[in-house]
Parts: sequence; structure tokens; C-alpha cells
Amino acid sequence: MFLSSRHELFVLIGTFVGGLAIGGVFDAFRIFRKNFKIGASLVWLQDIVMWSAILTVVYVTLFITNDAQLRWYEFAGFASGIVLYMVVLSRIVITVFTAIITFIRKILSTAITVILFPFRLIWKPVKATGKWLKKHIKRFFDNQKRIFSRFYRNFKKI
Repeated sequence: MFLSSRHELFVLIGTFVGGLAIGGVFDAFRIFRKNFKIGASLVWLQDIVMWSAILTVVYVTLFITNDAQLRWYEFAGFASGIVLYMVVLSRIVITVFTAIITFIRKILSTAITVILFPFRLIWKPVKATGKWLKKHIKRFFDNQKRIFSRFYRNFKKI
């Protein structure tokens, strides 16, 4: 028989579920990168976090299922779980979570627009008043400068 005991079957099923979890972690980072653009300088940090999460899933799975003893069929369990996830679930998970994130972004954008609307109404007259004040204050100081320079020239002649 392929697996000789119930324990080995438990380990195989556990590592299969661990492979599904690894696929989920991988997709979580794909969804994050697709929906939230970050600078190229931080991609390496994301990769480190992703691989750390994947290694944590592998270690916890191995520790829970087989006291961290590595057997050949555990590789088969992880690989089959990852492959099944990528073939069957990945597209669905990415589509659903991207739609959820897009919906939440639209709600937040609308809420921010509604909250900022009164401030935008106030801002237009304040901005116009500021431009008017700037223009007249500049004109006033230009006149003062011209008067002072005329006075200074006349004073130098005396």
C-alpha cells in the first residue's frame, strides 16, 4: 500500500491542507500587489515577508502533523495542495477579493468626498479672498517701495 498507517494518511492530508494554505498566502500577496502599488524599492521587503509566511506555514504544518519529521510523502502533500489551489481556487479567490477591495475603495472614496464637500465649498471663497488680498497687499508694498525709492533718491540729492 502507498501509505502504511493512519498516521501517514493524517500527515499527507495535513500537508495537503498546508499546501492549500501556501497557495492562499501566495495569492494574498498577489492580491496586495495588484491592488496597492508600492515602490520598487519595497518589493524585496514584501518578498521576505511572503517567504517568511510560507516557511511559517510549512513549519507549523510539519510540526503539528509529524513532529517536524520530514518524509517524502509530505512533499507530495504540499505540492498537490499548492497545485490544486492554483488550478481550482486561485482565480476565484483573486477575483472575489479584488472585487471586495474595489468596493471598499469606492465606499471610502465616496465617504471622503461627502465629508470634504463642505470644506471644498468654504475653500473656494477663501482662496479667492486670499488671491485678492495677495494682489492688493503686493500693490500696496510696490507703491511703498516706489515712494521710498523716490524719497531716497531725493534725499541723496540733498
